This record gives sequence, C-alpha cells and structure tokens, in this order.
Amino acid sequence: MDSDSDGTADCHDGCPFDADKVAPGVCGCGTPDVDSDSDGTPDCHDGCPLDADKVAPGICGCGTPDVDSDSDGTPDCADECPFDPLKTAPGLNGCGKSDTDADADGIADADDNCPYEHNPDQADGDGDGVGTACDNCRTAPNADQIDTDWDGYGDVCDNCPLVENTGQGDADGDGTGDVCDGCQDDPRKTAPGQCGCNRADTDTDEDGVADCHDNCPTTPNADQLDADSDDVGDVCDICPLDPSYVDSDGDGTLDCVDGCPNDTFKTEPGACGCRTPDVDSDGDGAMDCVDNCPEMANPDQADGDGDGVGDACSGPVLLVRDITIAVRASKKTTVYGAQVQIVDGWGKPVNNALVRAAWKLPGGVTVALIDITDGKGRASWTLPAAVKPVELCVTDVTKSGLLYAPWLNVETCDSAP
Repeated sequence: MDSDSDGTADCHDGCPFDADKVAPGVCGCGTPDVDSDSDGTPDCHDGCPLDADKVAPGICGCGTPDVDSDSDGTPDCADECPFDPLKTAPGLNGCGKSDTDADADGIADADDNCPYEHNPDQADGDGDGVGTACDNCRTAPNADQIDTDWDGYGDVCDNCPLVENTGQGDADGDGTGDVCDGCQDDPRKTAPGQCGCNRADTDTDEDGVADCHDNCPTTPNADQLDADSDDVGDVCDICPLDPSYVDSDGDGTLDCVDGCPNDTFKTEPGACGCRTPDVDSDGDGAMDCVDNCPEMANPDQADGDGDGVGDACSGPVLLVRDITIAVRASKKTTVYGAQVQIVDGWGKPVNNALVRAAWKLPGGVTVALIDITDGKGRASWTLPAAVKPVELCVTDVTKSGLLYAPWLNVETCDSAP
C-alpha cells in the first residue's frame, strides 16, 4: 500500500502520509525541512526564518539588527540617539549635545558662548565666538583664549604676554607694559639699546655702531679703529696719528696736513717756499721769486752774462740808480732840492729820458714833478716849502726804445733829511 502516493510503500515510508517526505527529518513528517533564509537553521526551528542574521527576534525583532552603535546598553532600534553614549533621547539640545546648563542662564553649555558665566544675552563684542562676559580680550578676536602668563589677559591684547601684569600698567603709553618695558619712561623704546633710554639708536652710516658711540658717525667703520686715541676714528680723522688738532697759522688747515703750517696763505711750499707767495707777475711760468726778469716775460730765463738778471731785461731798460734830497735854508723859506739819476741795464746814464716824480707832503698831499735827464742821466727839482716833505718818489721813466724796469731800481723813493 502507498497511502501518500509518493511512490514509496507505506511499509518503507517513514512518513506514509506526507507525499514530500519518506523520513521525518529535522522538522518531522508533515513539515518541510526548509531553510528560507539559508542561515543553516531550518524554518521549523528558526525564530526569524526570513532573516539570515537572526534565529530569534531579540529586542529589535526579525529584520532589525540588535546593534548598539554607541555601546550605551540600548540597541539602536530603541535608542533615539544611537551615536551618543550619554543620551537615548534628544532631550533639549538634541543628540550629541549635553542638556547641562552650568551657569543657569537658560542656554545649555553646548550652545552657551560663556558656559560658566551667566550671560543670557550671549553678547560677543569682538565676534570671536567667546562671550564678552568671559572673553579675556574683549576688543581683539582670540577664539583660542590663550593666556601664556595667566594674568587674565589673552596674549593678543596683553601688553606683556609673557610676564604676569594684571594691572596692565604702561607709564609711557607705548603699548608695552611696564613690567616688561626696559625704558618705562621712553615711548620710543622698550630696551636701552646702544644709546640708553630717551636717546635714539640712530646709525647714520649703517655700520652697526650707533651714532652715540660711533667715532665716525657718517663714515662706515665697524672696527672703530682710532690710532691716536682722540675719539675720532681713523677713517674720518684728518690727522689719524696726531691727536693735537693744531692749526698754528689759523688758515683752517691743520698742521698735520699743512705743508706750510706757519704760513696763513699757503698749505704747500710751491715754487717759492713757505711765507713767499708764488706770484708770476709777467705770466711766463716762472714765479717772481726765481724769475730773473719778474716784470718781463721770458720763459727761457736766458741770462747770457750770468749776472742773475735775465737777458730780456738786462739791456734796453731804464732804472733809477740814485735819489738825493738836499736842504737849503734861508731867512725867507727852506728849499728842498732833489736829484734822480737814470741809467740803462748796463749802468750807463741815459739822457733825454722823461722822468715823472712826486713830492709827498704831510697829510697825504702830493706835488707832481716832471723833468728831462741831462747828459749824465740826471733830473732835478726844487721845492720851497715851509713844511718838510715826507719823501720823493719816482713814479715813471720813459724813453723810446727802452723799458722802465722799476723792479731793478736801486731805490724808488727817498725820505727827506
């Protein structure tokens, strides 16, 4: 007999009334050994036959994992804040934010810009996210609130950020607190520098030495060498080896560099030496002091006879050899007589020469004279005068073909006896 018509006789069929089974299997006759979710547990024993991850509903039921993401003991399916271990419900501030209000100002700490300072208005004057009520720099943004010296003032607004100064005293108003200001009464400096407080460390020549100590403030000399120890550096010292700074002749040139230290008019000897001017009256390139014809140009300085007088002025010249003044007194008046002798370059008397002269009287009065020389080269004049003349002077001598050379005169003026 085959009761379930499954092709297996009842005597051999473990489930004679179940056409789908010939043995009870795991689930018994009449119940298929099906595993719908392929999790290895047949449906007849699987509390969640369609959930491959579960065989029992657990807390969250089939199809929902019993996961606890924040490990707070409440599975995500029952946790309204599955990622906040401190909360299972959003509360006042939502998940991830504490509902604590430490300063009782009605604003939870998580949203309070001063969580420990009662400030219901949440004022933030500098806009740095830190409320004015608890901001250590109320006018300077500093979200980090760093206060290195712990004096209650943030580093960005502390006038001594590394030295505690709760009073922020700044006597000179330079922005640097007194406790860290090396020049408390000098608003231009916070340290003495090279020159000290209240004195600028100016370094005009940029040599690293401030002008207040620089022995050459306008000439770079970092080494400050001063060979003569006169406080003037060698590079700008006119006399680097002489500290005396003497100017004996007062010409503005110090003796140490003056070639004529006792001659006001010269700083070098020149051609004529100190105390003798280097004058070239005739412009021939030879100074008068060495020119054998100082009033007549003779660049070659030729002197054929070796007498020290150049050929150019030793021949055809006129000069005064002698002036004589005599006095002849009478009852009526006193007569002064004067005689002049004119000779040529060889000492020979010159006749027919026009001689101009002048008596010089007291008080600056002059009497002009003129005469022609005789055969002995003599010109003469008389002066009846109640007042003694001072002197007689020859002013000019002329004759065709001859040059008057007063520089060769034996004498040009003579005083009355």
